[in-house]
Amino acid sequence: MTVLRTARQDDLNVLIQWIGSPQQCLYWAAPRVSYPIDKAQLAEQIEWIVPMRSAWSARKNCWASVR
Repeated sequence: MTVLRTARQDDLNVLIQWIGSPQQCLYWAAPRVSYPIDKAQLAEQIEWIVPMRSAWSARKNCWASVR
C-alpha cells in the first residue's frame, strides 16, 4: 500500500539523491533549481515554506499487511 503524507524537510535529502546530473535537474525543475543541489538553497528555490501551498510525499508502506 502507498501512503500519502505531508512532505518533511528530511524528504529534501531523498530528492537531492535522485537528481544526479545538471540535465536531470533541468528536466525536474527547469531553471528554477541550480545544480549541484544544496539543501538550504533547494528549500528556498522551490519555495518550501509558502502559506497555502502543500508538498506531499508518497511512500510505500512497508508495514502494511499483504492480502
